[in-house]
Amino acid sequence: MASSDRLPRSYYSLINELPLKPVEDDAELAQAHAILERLFHIEGDAGVDAYVDVLAGLVDAYERTAFPTEAEPWQVLEHLIEARGLTITALAKQAKVTSATLTRVLEQRRPITASTAVKLASFFAVSPEVFLPRIPVA
Repeated sequence: MASSDRLPRSYYSLINELPLKPVEDDAELAQAHAILERLFHIEGDAGVDAYVDVLAGLVDAYERTAFPTEAEPWQVLEHLIEARGLTITALAKQAKVTSATLTRVLEQRRPITASTAVKLASFFAVSPEVFLPRIPVA
């Protein structure tokens, strides 16, 4: 790799903090979530962006295995809120979704819209698909 192809030092700094490897348990998942949450709120360079892309993919791979897709979208949301120790108000503010929307989703009074799924997925570093209803295949 040519020296101009190297990633910025920020990437290697993050690698030292949490090496990029498959997530193996909930403790590693919590550590990855904490780092992703911190990095989502800063203006990163190419090194930070590359690290976030890979780490988010590793988190997604673990969550797909640890949290089977048979769960309803509201159940996935409920689990992620509890796992992070969030309140609905805190999640609403950080994910830029109204508290009323989140409450109605959790009470199963409304589905999660595509735009809300994208916002939640970005916040939780998961695929938007986990927040969308499964359509049965005939």
